[in-house]
Formats: sequence, C-alpha cells, structure tokens
Amino acid sequence: MALRIAELTVKGFRGFMGEKSFKFENPAVLLLGENHLGKSSTLNAIEWCLFGGECEGKETDIRERVNWEVANRNLSPPDVDVKLTLRSSDGEYQIRRTLKQKSRRNAMLEELEFRAPSGSNVVGAEAQAQLSQLIRSSSFKDFSATVYQHQEVIRSVLTQEPKNRNQAIDRLLGLSAYRELIGAIDSAGIPAWQKLVIEALTDLQNEVKQALQLRKGDLEAKRNELKGTGIPDSDLSPEGVLRLTSGVLKLLSEFAESAGLTLSPIANLESWRGFNSLEVTIKRDIGRLRAEVPEARQQNDLFSQRGAFQNALIKWTNAKRAKDEAAERLKSSQAKIGDEATIMARLKEQQSRIESAEGQRDSASERSSLVQEGIKTLLKVALPPVQMKCPLCGVASPDLLAHLQQEWESNIKAQIAEFQKSIDIAKNEEQSALRDFEDNKKLQSQLQIAMLELDKVRAEVSKAIGLALGEQDDPVAILTARTGEIDDQLARLKDALAQKQEKLNAVEIELAKPRAIVELLALEDKTKTIEKIQGSPEYKELDTLRDSIAQWVSDVEQLKEAVKAASNDEAKTKIGEAGKAIDQFFRKMAAHPVANQVNLDVTADSRTGLNSYELKGPDGKDLVPILSQGDLNALALSIFLGLSTSSDESSAFGFIMLDDPSQSLGAQHKRRLAEVLNEVGARKEMLILSTMDGELSELLQAKIMKAKTTFRFTDWDATHGPTFEEL
Repeated sequence: MALRIAELTVKGFRGFMGEKSFKFENPAVLLLGENHLGKSSTLNAIEWCLFGGECEGKETDIRERVNWEVANRNLSPPDVDVKLTLRSSDGEYQIRRTLKQKSRRNAMLEELEFRAPSGSNVVGAEAQAQLSQLIRSSSFKDFSATVYQHQEVIRSVLTQEPKNRNQAIDRLLGLSAYRELIGAIDSAGIPAWQKLVIEALTDLQNEVKQALQLRKGDLEAKRNELKGTGIPDSDLSPEGVLRLTSGVLKLLSEFAESAGLTLSPIANLESWRGFNSLEVTIKRDIGRLRAEVPEARQQNDLFSQRGAFQNALIKWTNAKRAKDEAAERLKSSQAKIGDEATIMARLKEQQSRIESAEGQRDSASERSSLVQEGIKTLLKVALPPVQMKCPLCGVASPDLLAHLQQEWESNIKAQIAEFQKSIDIAKNEEQSALRDFEDNKKLQSQLQIAMLELDKVRAEVSKAIGLALGEQDDPVAILTARTGEIDDQLARLKDALAQKQEKLNAVEIELAKPRAIVELLALEDKTKTIEKIQGSPEYKELDTLRDSIAQWVSDVEQLKEAVKAASNDEAKTKIGEAGKAIDQFFRKMAAHPVANQVNLDVTADSRTGLNSYELKGPDGKDLVPILSQGDLNALALSIFLGLSTSSDESSAFGFIMLDDPSQSLGAQHKRRLAEVLNEVGARKEMLILSTMDGELSELLQAKIMKAKTTFRFTDWDATHGPTFEEL
C-alpha cells in the first residue's frame, strides 16, 4: 500500500495564523471556496512539509516560487509549524517541519522531525534520511510532475510557442534538470575557454623563446662591450670580481691613509652576488673622502669667505647707490621749491595775505548788513520817494531806497566778491607751500634712512673683513682686494685638489670593472634560468597539456550529447508508459470532433539536441492550432494525470493533488473532467482537489464514486487566517 494522507495540521504557514487541523478520512478530499481563502496554502503546506526549501526559488522551475514567502508575514516573530501524518500498510508516519526566527538579524532556522510507526523519533539529518527512504528519494520536481498538479506548471504548457511548450513539458515530465545541465555546460563557454587557454599556452611558449633570444643578445652585447675595457678574459668570472674588488679596496685604503683620513670598516666580498650592496658602501665612502680631503675643506672655506665678501660688496654698492639717489632727489627738489626756510617764508607770506583779505571782506560784509537792514526797513514803512542823505556815502538822494539798492548791487557786493577771490588765491598758495614743506620733509627722511642703512652695511663689511672702516675708507676697494687674495689662494689649491680627486676618479674607474663583470654574470644567470625553464619537465608538458585540454573539451561535448540522449530516452520512456492514459483522458475530456486521438511524440531537436514535443492527431498533423484554450487545458491535465497514474508502481505516493484544474474549461469539459477524475480515483488510493468552481464541485460530488471528505472555506482575515467547515 502506497502512502496516503491521514491528517494535516498547519500553523503560521503562508495564509494560516493559529493552528488548524484537517483529517483526511476518506479517499476523496475536496477543498471548496472562493479564491484567497486558504485552499492553495493548505495544499502548499503538504508539499512544504515533505520537501521544505526545495519548494522555494527559481530552481523549482515555477516562476511564482521566486521570493515565495513561507511564513505568514503578519506573524511576529515568524513561527511556522506543519505536521503531516502519512498512512501505509505498516502504520502511520508523522512528519513535522518548523521554521523559526533564529536571531534578531532575521535569520531563519528550518528543522525536521520524523516519527516511524515503531515510535522512534529522530530529528535533523537523520530525520531527512528516513523521510527520503520513505518517499523513495523522490524530489520536489518528481512530486510536482506526478503527484501535485501545480496550476503554474500546467499553465505554461498552454502555449503556441514550440520552444516554451517543450520546456514546459520537460518540467511536467520532471526532466528540466537535463535542460539545466546542458544550459550550464553551454553557459560555461568551454570552447571559448579552450581557445583562451591554448592562446595563453602558446603566448607563454613564445614569451619564453623571445626572452631567451633577448637575454642571449644582451649577453653577447655585454661581452663585446667588455672587450674594449682592458679586462682580461681570465677576470670574467666570479673570482675575477672578488680579485678586482679587493684591489679597489686597497687603493681606497691607501688614499685615505695618505690624506690623513679614516676609511669606513668594509667587509671583504665573499660572493659576486653581494657586490651590489658593497658597491653602494664604496661609492658612499668615495663621496665622503672627496669632501673631507684637507684641500677640499680649505677650498670650501675660501669659497664661503669669497661668497661673503661678494655679498657684502653687493649690499654696500646697493646701499651707497640708494643714499646717493636720495641725496640727489632732495637737492633737485630744493633747487625747484627752495629749502625749508624759503618754503616757511612763502607760507607765512600767504597766511598774512589771507588775514588781510579776510579783514577787508569782513568790513565790507558789515556795510552789506547795514544796507540790507535799511532796505528791509524802507520796504516795511512804504514811504513815498523823499530826498534823504545816504548813511553810507553821505550823498543826498531823492529816492533813498533805490539809492541803497543800487549801492548794494554796484559796490558792496562786488567788493566782497573781490576780497573772497583774493582769499581763495592766497589759500591755494598756502596749500602749495604746505605740500612743498611735506615733500621736503619726506625727502630729508628718505635721505636719513639711506644714510643709516649705509652705516649699517659699513658695519657688516667691517665684520666680514675683520677691520673697522671709517668714513674715509673705501669698502669697494677693500672688498675687491680681499676677493683677489682669495682667488689667488684658490688657484694655488686647485692643482693639489685636482691630484687628490684624480686618485679617487681612478678608484671609481677600477670599481667599474667588477661592476661590468657582475652585470655579465647576472645576464648569464638570467639566461641559464630561462634555459632551465625551457628544459623543465613542466615546460615540456605544455604541449601535452594542450592536447589534454582538447581531449577534455571533447569529453565535455560527449557528456552533453549523452545528457541530451538520456533526457530524450527518459522522455520517450515516460511518454511511452503514460501515452495510452494521456490519449484516453484527453479524448474523454475534450471530445473533439477532429482531435479524437492524441499522440505525444518526442524527438531530439536537430539544432539543439534538446527534447522537442509534438502533439499530433490521428492524421499525424499538429493538434495545437485546432485546439481551443479549454482543449489545451484538458490536454495539459491529461498529460499530468496520465503520468500520475502510470507512475503507480514506482511512486511512493498513493495520492494526487489538483489545484483549480477547471480553468478555461467549459461546462462539457468540466463534466468529463469529473468523470476522468473518478477513473483516476479508482486507480489512486486518494484524490485531493481544490476548486473555487461551484459547477465543478457539484459535478465532483455527483461523479466521484468514492467516499468524500469536503472542507468548505468561507472566509479569511489577517488575524485568524482561513475559516472553514467540514461538510
């Protein structure tokens, strides 16, 4: 007896909140109700309890399973608990799968528990091992192909596009793993990889050959170069490097001793490979000795003293020129505007003129006030013209008002304006004198500063030459004479210093000889290294490796062809076993006037080698173009039911599950589907079916002859999950 479901308890799974239980007491179980009430979640709970994570993700070949949510999103924290009781001839098996939040980081932990009829209870890996043994290692894909009709998979068969239909039927037959393996091999780009590897191996061999040619060329050029250096062939060896280096150290030691200097401690060279570091030490000592020979120190001191004299001469020359230029500017200015006494006399003269003109202007202003007051008075009394004496000029006037007005206009106003003009001219002259006074002061100040700076430089020159200079001494002549004396001393030192430097130059020339030999030996080493690489077993294996890669690529291609052949053979076997049932079920459900027979043929695609399926009628022609949407759905259901019933002997499951199988089916299709399901129910121990279709549910109640358990789903809310009743 194969496995059948006895009881299901669900908590926190997808649409479920609190714990709900279902007892599957009869061989036919119907889940009825509208959409979104929890029917599909009930069927999903069965497969998740059996297969866990295998039900999720794109690996299922079900697009809707990508980002599939197992835990009810309204539960916090998530707490999923599904228990499934399976019954067989040897008793009941209990499977419990849970999913809980493992940590605050929302990591989820899935656990499995398995209880056998004997009462033994195991968890974890042992539970998975016993469950796999119980279901005969069936995979989720096997389950979805022959036990649980997923509407998502059935729907993908209903397509007019051959490529998509081929993939869908492969999934329905549980053969998509073959396609995935072939796709993985193709996506690996093995031929392109082979090309890159072969090119890389060839490039490596070419680079080794080119490097060896370059090294040999460099080696030959270095040998030719050494022929002109006077180094004997007997010294072109490691021993020659040691001998010549020892000679260099001896020359350097003798020079240091003759010059009264100390040479740094230098260890003897033990191997030509240590020459580079020793050479750095020797060159550093040569540089130090060049600077420390007595003549060099004297020369440096004289150069420093000569530089100080030249700087002092430049500063004196600049300061003297600045003082002379300041004196000349003052002299030139005084020639134009006079000295300070002359400018002060001008200033006083203009101030006196301003004072006199302002007095005259003020007197005239007083008269102006009297006239204006008289005019105002006469205008107020409005007297008739009468002869009166002018209070200003004493002249009798027949009309005093007119006379005063004329006096204001013609004499007083003009006098005041003339006096003001004189004042303005005098003030301008006063301002000019003040500016001249300030300019003279500024030029005197500049001259004073230049003289102080000259005295300061005179003191610096005195310090530089070690002699106090007076006003009567000529610093230029003294500094020039002292510089000449230093030049004479430098000339006398030059020859002595040149001899010392020439000896050190000779040491450096001798040092270049072992350096050249070391370069030759290094080139010989590099050449030998490349020759060693070229002669190594690993390098010689490159050609063998190239052949091995070609063979491996060929093996992969043969493997791919073997996978295609295995997929094709398995498809033919499954279709051969289920073909009669598929034809029988389709003819009964569709009752098509033309498509009164269906043959599902499988061949290998001529281009890809993948499975290619053709649905042909009795005349050998393609059936798909003449089938309605309902006929296509009937055909897809026929394939599933045919596979399900033909797998009885190999399958561990004695039940099948269908989810909303009546989509796109008309009334006649539904009636015939109910009849077909009755036949399937007779072959399987249990039939579980979910539908929202009231018409189909009535047909199932009437057509299925086995005892039925019916659950009617009436409501669903986020707080309680599904509400249902057992009828």
